[in-house]
Amino acid sequence: MSTMQETRNQYWAGIFSRRIEQRIVIEGMLELVTPAHFGTGDSDDLTDMPLLTDSLDPTRPLLTGSTLTGALRAYLHRREGGSGHLTEALFGGDKGNEEDDGEQSALIVEDAIGQSPGYEVRDGVKLNAQSRTAADKGLYDMHLWRAGTTFPLRFELLLTAPSGRDKEADHQQLRLALYMALQGLNDDGITLGSRKSRGYGQIKVKEWRGQAYHLRDNNQLCQWLETGYQSPANVIDLADFLGVNQNDAPDERRLADLTATFFLDGSLLIRAGMGQADAGPDMVHLHSYRSGKKNPVPILSGTSLAGALRARATKIASVFGQKAQITALINGLFGPEITQNQREPRASRLLVREAEIHNGVTDLVQNRVSIDRFT
Repeated sequence: MSTMQETRNQYWAGIFSRRIEQRIVIEGMLELVTPAHFGTGDSDDLTDMPLLTDSLDPTRPLLTGSTLTGALRAYLHRREGGSGHLTEALFGGDKGNEEDDGEQSALIVEDAIGQSPGYEVRDGVKLNAQSRTAADKGLYDMHLWRAGTTFPLRFELLLTAPSGRDKEADHQQLRLALYMALQGLNDDGITLGSRKSRGYGQIKVKEWRGQAYHLRDNNQLCQWLETGYQSPANVIDLADFLGVNQNDAPDERRLADLTATFFLDGSLLIRAGMGQADAGPDMVHLHSYRSGKKNPVPILSGTSLAGALRARATKIASVFGQKAQITALINGLFGPEITQNQREPRASRLLVREAEIHNGVTDLVQNRVSIDRFT
């Protein structure tokens, strides 16, 4: 027997396999609460930021497993206070580190092809901080999947038989880590897509379904081989299904949550990208679709609110500090502006949500005329 053949035989020996003892399948239906942008990273003739769709059906949105995994991993890392112990146990070694010999992920996350009632277009503009006017070439637009878009999620947790370790303790740790990560999909701790700190991509999961397969049992092994790809029929409570005590799930995040109700003292216009019709007003207020509502509703966008807060914070800070100090303070809270000299982005520490505008007159039309001051 050749040396190469001996090596191949040893590689396929049982001791080198992952020795999977149990597969836990969990599925849920994710729904967008606010519009979301899952982009291709490119631009086309119709919009600056087009949407990522299924290659076989361009009308159906695609939520990649890598996008969802990244969001879950980041949330779990924050949830456990940055220690990374549970995060690495569930998701494996961080490929961004120089040390690339960590274990592979115990969690399989599938791509999700969704169903959407359509998309909407939002215009954005980058403002010059000094003049408070639109910056040169600062106008852009983006496509967003409407609120109410759904994605069928599928997760598969692999419980193996580790050598030289406490198997039950390892399995319980993985169950706890998965429970904590999935909690972020319903506690507003995870938002998905572009501009998610400005109100886009809020989500919820309607219900969870699960099924566990013990592969040491021949009957359940055959059941997995025959039906493991099908959706579980059992509606579950995540904590009970995974055998987790909710009090054992730590939350080391340091958050300050401010909720308020504002009333308008006058009129408000957040300009939409286009009028309602050729015979309608030249400028109309921004409307957006919401789940369960037939017509779009007027909203206060997160980008508008964050822009006003940033301008106001800059004005206040200018009283107390020098320009360099002001820039560091504002960039630390709202994130740095990307310029030719500053190319490294950093997420905003301030999360602003979109809000529906309720009550009041929504279709008040005001006429204006431009006067030639000379004549």
